[in-house]
Amino acid sequence: MGEQTNDYQEIAAKDKLSSLQLRVRQLLDQAEQISKEQNYQRVCIPTTLACITSCLLFTVLVVFDFLFCRIELCFVSDCLD
Repeated sequence: MGEQTNDYQEIAAKDKLSSLQLRVRQLLDQAEQISKEQNYQRVCIPTTLACITSCLLFTVLVVFDFLFCRIELCFVSDCLD
C-alpha cells in the first residue's frame, strides 16, 4: 500500500492556508494514512496467515495420505505374495 505524497506548499497556495492551517492539514493526512495502514494490517495480515496455514495443512494431509497409501500398498502386496 503506497503512501500518497502531497505538495503541501502547492496546497497552501491554492487553498490560501496559513502555516497553522497547513500543519493541521498535514497532521490530518498523516492520521488518515496511519488509520488506513492499521486497517490493512488488521484485515490483510490475518487473512494471509490463514491462507498460509490452510495451504500448509493441506500439504501435510496430502503427504500423510500419500505415505499412508504407500504403506497400505506394501501390506497388500505382501499379502498377495
